[in-house]
Amino acid sequence: MTAGVKPANDGETILEQLALTVAEACAAARIGRTTLYEAIKKGDLVAAKYGRKTLVRVDDLRSWLARLPTIHATQNNDENSTAASHEAARQR
Repeated sequence: MTAGVKPANDGETILEQLALTVAEACAAARIGRTTLYEAIKKGDLVAAKYGRKTLVRVDDLRSWLARLPTIHATQNNDENSTAASHEAARQR
């Protein structure tokens, strides 16, 4: 099988996107252009140039997103902090 081509259920082939333009990568990751270019400049995200066009490989975008730090909930971020902020607002 050719890279980037996968068979459909009905025997046709569907071309799988291997690379995205900057606009497509931003839309897929739900980030802005500046954030994307900063990640490329820092070396966190790999991009390729084809002429004047900057391309981001789908696998590289997925890998970069997977390496981003995760947000962990703490006990203070639930009902206790909400109650404390309401109490502080009442005292003002």
